[in-house]
Amino acid sequence: MHDAEKCLGYTFEYEGKKLSYASDVGCVNNIIKENLKNSDVIVLESNYDYNMLMTGPYHWELKNRVKGRNGHLSNAEASKLIGQVLNEKLKKIYLMHISKDNNTPELAYNSLYQILERENKSHLEIEIINEEGTEIYKI
Repeated sequence: MHDAEKCLGYTFEYEGKKLSYASDVGCVNNIIKENLKNSDVIVLESNYDYNMLMTGPYHWELKNRVKGRNGHLSNAEASKLIGQVLNEKLKKIYLMHISKDNNTPELAYNSLYQILERENKSHLEIEIINEEGTEIYKI
């Protein structure tokens, strides 16, 4: 859902395992952070690269909507959020909802990897989700 006042994220917990999902959130707040904490798996949008968005073909109104409070998370914002909720349980991070016009899978991956490396967590698995989906992952 685009441009909604309140977007939904999901947290699934079962037998001590936790998977958290957030997309189309626009900005990070304490509720999102709290729900992502202590996750085994996080699925998070990493929608745009700021420089690609600002120099790309979108008109200014759309650029402002994408990067606005009801828009999407940039690579930097998604990576920063992951850095804030890192924990010992976390095993895998899926990055998704990557814009074809304003991002690349490599830019999204590298942005997150830099944060993980800085936090001595570069061993964590990162997977980019595309239209084909992913393999089944058992927590």
